[in-house]
Amino acid sequence: MPKIISMLIVLVIMSSANTSVYAADPLLDIKANSLDEPITVAHTQNIQLSIELTPGSFYGTNSDWWIVGNTPFGWYHFNVGTSWSPGLSVAYQGPLFDLAPYQVLNSTLPEGTYYFYFGVDSVVNGSPDMDNIYYDTVSVIVSQDSYSLEEVNVNGIFEYRFKYQDHHFMTLVDDNGTLNLRPHPGTDINGWGSSWYLQPFLPGAMLSHASINSVNHSNTGISVDASGGVSYGVSSTYGTWSVRMEFSYNEAEKRILGAGDYTISLLGTLSSTTGDLNLFKIASNYLDNVPLLSGGIGDTGDMDRADVIGDGFTFTWIPPDQPSHFPSDMSDFLSIDVIGNYNEVDTAEQGYEPILAAYKPSLKVVLTSQNPGLHMIFGGVYDTSKSDLFYEDNVGITPLIKKESTETNYMFDIEFLSEALPGDN
Repeated sequence: MPKIISMLIVLVIMSSANTSVYAADPLLDIKANSLDEPITVAHTQNIQLSIELTPGSFYGTNSDWWIVGNTPFGWYHFNVGTSWSPGLSVAYQGPLFDLAPYQVLNSTLPEGTYYFYFGVDSVVNGSPDMDNIYYDTVSVIVSQDSYSLEEVNVNGIFEYRFKYQDHHFMTLVDDNGTLNLRPHPGTDINGWGSSWYLQPFLPGAMLSHASINSVNHSNTGISVDASGGVSYGVSSTYGTWSVRMEFSYNEAEKRILGAGDYTISLLGTLSSTTGDLNLFKIASNYLDNVPLLSGGIGDTGDMDRADVIGDGFTFTWIPPDQPSHFPSDMSDFLSIDVIGNYNEVDTAEQGYEPILAAYKPSLKVVLTSQNPGLHMIFGGVYDTSKSDLFYEDNVGITPLIKKESTETNYMFDIEFLSEALPGDN
């Protein structure tokens, strides 16, 4: 408490020497978990409230400072001397000054809807004077559901972070029209491995045109509804697609499960012009003959191999053994299981900054066609020119529909599984 008061006193003293030119009105900002927009969190998740002030031409003006919350239990206020207390009261009375982001709350809250306000008014009387007040607000919904979502904008890339209790078990990344699911079933903080781009594309296309329609959580899991255009060339499309999936997390088994349906409608039939239809892409990293933290030279990376099962066949693909692998085995059912690995590349020995070894999880996708007689094949490509680069997705895996197909509409049941690597505890 004395530390907070001392800080404010020092900032007030500093304000008397400030001669900067400001815009007319004060600019106030209050954020919940670094976001201005409404958020929903689980009751087990901490809420971090921060405030920020640029006073403009009101610099040095004596004012009432308000930091209040309208809660399911009535009004609460933040007082610089006593933290949060019941009732509606000022937090501080004194001149306005530049206030860098300052945290006023970092704790869990009971279930309910909360509206938090940060305001200042120049009539110093301990009452909110609405004709003279400037304020900002943010709302928080606290849910009793075991599942929650955190929505984050990271340098223009939007992320939906799937959480079970306080464990961040998967991220859905929306990066310029891509739909990228990244599983994290284990507890290793660096245990993010292979990525699943759940959208169709034609050969050589720039992945884009995906739209996330909704992401919702309930007491049983997290649902995703997305759609978009079939990527074709640099910026064109050749039809549309949609997917609906529900994901759940088993904390005891460190396992993510998903299931749903996936449809694709092409503008026309496939041909030698369009090439084969790629149904999705699994991007991963396989490192061949690199220095290891355990000593010596060997193979490591985010994946160990891909185990593939279809109607009447099974095989294992190891990227450096067959860098471009498109076997002729066809099936209307295809299971692709990218087995995780203990990534122990010695990046310092390679001349980079050192990184810790990490347990990378498996990523398994099963497609079952609802179109009778539809034939899919497995496709795997390994970029041997990047075989020692730990920061590259040098592996691409995709199920394909051959260009000889005469159909334009495709429907699939889709299943997903990701498990933590043994030892990730």
